[in-house]
Amino acid sequence: MNGDAPATAPAPARLDDDNPWPGLDAFDEASRRYFHGRDEEIEELLRRVESSPLTVLFGKSGLGKTSLLRAGLMPRLRERNFLPVYARLDFQPGAPAPMAQLRDALHATLAAEGVDAPALAEGESLWAYLHRAGLEFWNRRNFPCTPVFVLDQFEEVFTLGERQPEVVSRLRIELGDLAENRIPVELAASEPASEEGAARGLALRAMPYKMLLSLREDYLPELESWRAAIPSLGKVRVRLLPLRPEQALAAVHQAAPHLMDERLARRIVDFVAAAQGETLSQGSPAAAVDGNAPALAQRAAEVEPALAARAGEVDPAPAVRAVEVEPALLSLFCRGLNEQRRQQHKPRFDDALLDGAKQGILGDYYRSCFEGMPESVSRFVATELITEKGYRNSVAKDDATPAGLSEAQLSTLIDRRLLRVEERYGVQRIELTHDLLTRVVREHRDRLRQEEAQAAAAQSVAAERQALEQRLQAERQAERERQLQAEARAGRRFKRLALALAAALVVAIGASAVALQQSAKATQAAQEADAAAVVAQRAAALATSQSALATRQSALAQQRLQRMIASIGMKQAVLSGDRARIGRYLSDPATRSAVRFTAVAESLGYKNPQGQTVYRFVLKPAPELAATLQQEAAVVTYRMDHPTFQNSLLATGPERGFSASYNGWGCLSHVVVLIEYVDPDRAAEITAYNMCTALGW
Repeated sequence: MNGDAPATAPAPARLDDDNPWPGLDAFDEASRRYFHGRDEEIEELLRRVESSPLTVLFGKSGLGKTSLLRAGLMPRLRERNFLPVYARLDFQPGAPAPMAQLRDALHATLAAEGVDAPALAEGESLWAYLHRAGLEFWNRRNFPCTPVFVLDQFEEVFTLGERQPEVVSRLRIELGDLAENRIPVELAASEPASEEGAARGLALRAMPYKMLLSLREDYLPELESWRAAIPSLGKVRVRLLPLRPEQALAAVHQAAPHLMDERLARRIVDFVAAAQGETLSQGSPAAAVDGNAPALAQRAAEVEPALAARAGEVDPAPAVRAVEVEPALLSLFCRGLNEQRRQQHKPRFDDALLDGAKQGILGDYYRSCFEGMPESVSRFVATELITEKGYRNSVAKDDATPAGLSEAQLSTLIDRRLLRVEERYGVQRIELTHDLLTRVVREHRDRLRQEEAQAAAAQSVAAERQALEQRLQAERQAERERQLQAEARAGRRFKRLALALAAALVVAIGASAVALQQSAKATQAAQEADAAAVVAQRAAALATSQSALATRQSALAQQRLQRMIASIGMKQAVLSGDRARIGRYLSDPATRSAVRFTAVAESLGYKNPQGQTVYRFVLKPAPELAATLQQEAAVVTYRMDHPTFQNSLLATGPERGFSASYNGWGCLSHVVVLIEYVDPDRAAEITAYNMCTALGW
């Protein structure tokens, strides 16, 4: 058995009465006294786990699934004589197989909780151990207890695990054997069970354990594909929703009644709900900045009646009742506000403290984490701690320090709760504290890449211009040398002619016959002089031709530069979602592409919680143009122009036939398409089309 400790969630910064909010960290069992607002969800989840072999908890990122499990469910499970075994599977290179990680997590939990249970044998599988005949677990209170395997952040099976498809395929089979209580194929093949259901001293029909999987809601389609191997995945599911206003008020006020009164706690909930709404409407957590303060105040005014109604003051309108708050944003804001209170040495929160909080919560928090640090640190976070698709990633600490950042800088970012370090099988790894940060980090990374692309393009243009100038200068120098050589040859001929004429005059005095002969030679020399003059004229004409050629080449270089600048501007507009600039490009015949695109939709066989059918939508070029585009294009980027898309850009290449896909319940009436070509002299083009029309909907 592996002697290293399995991967477990790291403990958040120690909470106390003066610091009761963990920010983007999760609450744990030690801080459960400060975890409020989820009593109904805890009891519902407890009831489902008690009555079901396998339970699936799902919800959007930022809703506090880990806090609900660790500070809410797990303590209640212990009270009911269950043994929660918490695990977050590690898919980094070199990590043990997932089921070996679960086995190690059980072993570590038995030791930590002082549970009286048989020891795991060397090489014994988790399934075989859990099906030992007569297996019992006794807790410290001398009660029999049932293990509950809590697999948190299970979406990482589909994000980080996609790099190891064979490992994930094996996990699906082995997890299915546990969840469905199936006899593993290897065991059944080695020694078939007897009619009584026992082989090798195993109780094959027993299932002395339970399982709970927790994952982000947007990965339910991927989980759904596992139901053929694990049918129980579709039987018991619990959806975690954002906090209702009264729950959010409890999360704030009950955590620290000594730091604020209920009126101020209600104002905090109002403000966070308004800031959250502004953030979502902009499609970016970093969008709510100082200039949005009036909008936030207006939204807060719309939200406040929902909480006031709780005190019997107002009967809120139906739209107000629908207000919901994300726990991660609420905890982050409360922690930041509390830090300001402590820095100002105030004993309690007051209105002046809250009125100073006018910046976007996530964007402001992310930027503030890098204050006083070089740009290379934020670049390391943006490029190394999320995957290419924008999922949270981790890197070994030894690889990150000091190459990416120093120990002191890492310590500062940990103190500011942007990063955390956890040990997985003897290796310390660095990662973001919460999935909610990936949107901000990805936007930062995209901005860096855009700046780098612009700098590279400018550098390429400058290098090309310099090379052109050097070629022109070399050609001018060569032509000048040719002219000098021609002039020298002509001078030498003229000098020889003058000498010949002088000799002819002397000889003419002596003899007329010789004079006649020299006269003939003089005539020949004159002809050579005329020929030299013709050569000089031709050299001048050649110089004029070379100058015209240089002028044409310079003009072509300027045209190419203008095309590159136009292409970069068009790409900036599409990547940033600048609708005004996109509209201008679409209306310009010089930049609008004639390439047509289409779409197909395939039902995934299930519906979302609102009862809408979920489809897999595929965007692609029209079939009659696909072959041409395959040969000429380099990258096609689809911009999904709708605020519900967390990732509004879908880039694809020739290896996928320039097709891209997403899972959802609706089509878009306006999809912007940017086409970049292999030929550097060909400018990028833009077009737009209606998916719904292409689908015939």
